[in-house]
Amino acid sequence: MPIDTQAPETAGTAGTAGVAGTAAEAPALDLRDVFKIYNEAGASGASGTETETVALRGLDLRVERGEVVALMGRSGAGKSTLLNLIGGMDTPSAGRVRVDGQDVGRLDEAGRAALRRRLVGFVFQDNNLLPYLSARENVALCATLAGRPDATARADALLDEVGLSERATHRPDELSGGERQRVGVACALAGEPAVVLADEITGELDSATAERLITLVIDLGRRARAAVLLVTHNPEVASRADRALTIRDGALAPLTPLVEA
Repeated sequence: MPIDTQAPETAGTAGTAGVAGTAAEAPALDLRDVFKIYNEAGASGASGTETETVALRGLDLRVERGEVVALMGRSGAGKSTLLNLIGGMDTPSAGRVRVDGQDVGRLDEAGRAALRRRLVGFVFQDNNLLPYLSARENVALCATLAGRPDATARADALLDEVGLSERATHRPDELSGGERQRVGVACALAGEPAVVLADEITGELDSATAERLITLVIDLGRRARAAVLLVTHNPEVASRADRALTIRDGALAPLTPLVEA
């Protein structure tokens, strides 16, 4: 498995939004020299005293469409901060974060929300489904928010792809944990995003169900030509990716392969 921290440079221009299938396509993700610094008031809110925490330190990451990258790291290493920046829930203190050619740091809050709906798909460990909606309605809602006029048809097509056509009318509490996660994958792909962020999605699943879910995310992500970022603590999950990286002290490095005794 390759261990480069950056995907090979392509002929695309990173400053313009990519168009699927064109020679000038931008990378799905392009992060350059990214810093995120948090300043917090000192003890008891003492005037003039602040504690500075550097969550990301000059981080670089480039991921092409259709590429799968695994990200590992201890709690507090900066994984959540990185996902928040890619998803437009926060902005960098310095450096550049581009999603499908769009500079997240130059967007206002409304612009970042639009970017999330249209270009970024999230798959969470707790799947974040609305409990009072059926599987079909959950996926259709995501498609609608992404601006698709064919939301119900899109939901049905995706539920078929994840093997849940016969469970489309069931609410989340009527589905197994693995089925709920598959609905979550369908939701993430509802708007045909440039990037899919999968955050510890196998943590609550048995090994067989986890293996099927990872295969599904990778296969559907590649078919949709989305960049897939798999955040995981599981080396077996990381081994399925095209590249595996680790984040330490806010910077990325290749994941050192485990050496068997």
